[in-house]
Amino acid sequence: MCPVYFVNYVRVAHKAIKIVTSYLPEQQYEILSAFGGADGIELARAEKPDLIVLDLMMPEVSGFDVLTALKQDSETRNIPVIILTAKILSQKERQRLQHQVASIAEKGNASRELLTGEIERILLRYRKP
Repeated sequence: MCPVYFVNYVRVAHKAIKIVTSYLPEQQYEILSAFGGADGIELARAEKPDLIVLDLMMPEVSGFDVLTALKQDSETRNIPVIILTAKILSQKERQRLQHQVASIAEKGNASRELLTGEIERILLRYRKP
């Protein structure tokens, strides 16, 4: 089973995670959830998932800060990250993320097919030996 985990803001996380994880077959993925940036960093360090789906808009520790912390840590820097956010990204933000994440998707445009296709493509590309 591939550990995949979702980091999202606690107020919207339960609904968003429930919707997105309903797209993924339970027999293929172990879903771990973190409710906020600090929890996400801690969970990534403890569990070292195969993939992280990360929201950018969270209080206290933003998704940008989570990404920076993960990329600075030798234990988590190679975990692929999909950004899944409702935030409208500026060109500068997209450029900042471009070399740090495997994919960027907008919540409003992330269909079941798009998200599962991206997850499968990225897991194949970054598969651990």
